[in-house]
Amino acid sequence: SDMKEPRIAAEIAKQLQKFHQVDIPGSKEPQLWNDVFKFLKKASVLKFEDNEKQKRYEMISFREIQDEVKELKDLSDLLHAPVVFAHNDLLSGNLMLNDLEEKLYFIDFEYGSYSYRGFDIANHFNEYAGFECDYNLYPDKDVQYHFFRNYLSDRPSEVCEFNTLSSLDKTN
Repeated sequence: SDMKEPRIAAEIAKQLQKFHQVDIPGSKEPQLWNDVFKFLKKASVLKFEDNEKQKRYEMISFREIQDEVKELKDLSDLLHAPVVFAHNDLLSGNLMLNDLEEKLYFIDFEYGSYSYRGFDIANHFNEYAGFECDYNLYPDKDVQYHFFRNYLSDRPSEVCEFNTLSSLDKTN
């Protein structure tokens, strides 16, 4: 399915907003930072048989990267961003559209965890670029605004606030 198609994008947004309301028992701490630090730990001890690759790899300062990630985490904590149960892998292959019922279903919840609402939405947008990471396919502002309006469609006060912000953005 084409996630950018307005009807489908609107339905994804509405379903994601409902998904984000789900209350799963257990820790509500965002797993994002734990995952990033685990990845960094594993990445910092790799060994390559190819000497050229190993030399390039050894030029990476994992201590510096870890410090920068820690700084990002500290900054994000200051934002008090909403934490929700997130899908964390909302690519087109994890969406099922039943045309007969005109219903959209999310599937494949293996990466589901508590995370920042904005991260889950941004990660979904990033999936538009595909496996080959063609960022020309990343949704433009109009497509993003369409998504946000539909995500917030049952929250009129937030839509009003969002419309004001998007108007300001378009004047800059």
